[in-house]
Amino acid sequence: MNKMLTLTIVAMSMLFMSCNRMFHAHESDASSFSTKDMALVETNSGIRMPPGSRGLNLYVDGSLDEAFVSKIEIPAAASKAMVSSVQSLPNEEISVVNPLYSKVNWWLPRRDTIQVERHYVRRTDVVYIHVIVSDEGGRWFVYVCWSPV
Repeated sequence: MNKMLTLTIVAMSMLFMSCNRMFHAHESDASSFSTKDMALVETNSGIRMPPGSRGLNLYVDGSLDEAFVSKIEIPAAASKAMVSSVQSLPNEEISVVNPLYSKVNWWLPRRDTIQVERHYVRRTDVVYIHVIVSDEGGRWFVYVCWSPV
């Protein structure tokens, strides 16, 4: 009986520890932005980054749905294709209260640098996606916000 109780307590402790880790927000910068982080952005958003892209920032919300915002630098040579790709996405008038990107200071570019911007709710999995492509002094960035609705 004691072995069963001990096993149950150990199992529950491990479960609580993993849940505690799972529900904490985390942030990556250019030095810690991994291929796994890039895969998260591409898979969830459906937006493929061109070869040579470099993740600069990623903030993942600590909630169960793991909403995120990211900033990715793309090669200038791929900028025209990326702008065209993002222009082909739907664009809807959406008002977001307390957007996730308001929790970080690196997400929103200056308005005069934005080349294309799209907001929409992807109906297949009911997620809000906000994408911006900007040219900031010859450096090109893709900003992605992904959040279940």
